[in-house]
Amino acid sequence: MALSYVSLEENLRCSICLEIFKDPVVLTCSHSFCRICIERTWNQKEIKECPMCRKKIKHSLINNLVLKETCETFAQKKRRMEAQGVICLLHTDKQHLFCVDDQQLVCLQCVDEDHQNHNFCSISKAAERQRVKPVYLFHVFFWKDLLSKCIFVTM
Repeated sequence: MALSYVSLEENLRCSICLEIFKDPVVLTCSHSFCRICIERTWNQKEIKECPMCRKKIKHSLINNLVLKETCETFAQKKRRMEAQGVICLLHTDKQHLFCVDDQQLVCLQCVDEDHQNHNFCSISKAAERQRVKPVYLFHVFFWKDLLSKCIFVTM
């Protein structure tokens, strides 16, 4: 089974800053971190040790070029997929349907797992509905967003 984008993304995150690795380095214990993260961590301590396994590190930091390339490629593909809005980030499958109940595009695997017994229509039909009611939808989303930020006070 292919690794999902979510699982892959979790493996490409620095355990210190929790972001996708930037300028990754590998320690002698084989753990990787962003260069800036490990340097900041070590600046606060007398003894250089791995934040994950606590092994003392005596050697300098080694650039992890393979991880750097992997992270850059992943970030580019993720940005492209998000911009296109047609690839499911959970399953990396093409989104074929529009879930009317949840108002979102879904892939066939999402239909089986999370949207059972929901109402669906084709993406083109959903797009047509969007064109017919753009002002209505704007108001719905505007008020829904506004209400989610409101604080109600009772006296």
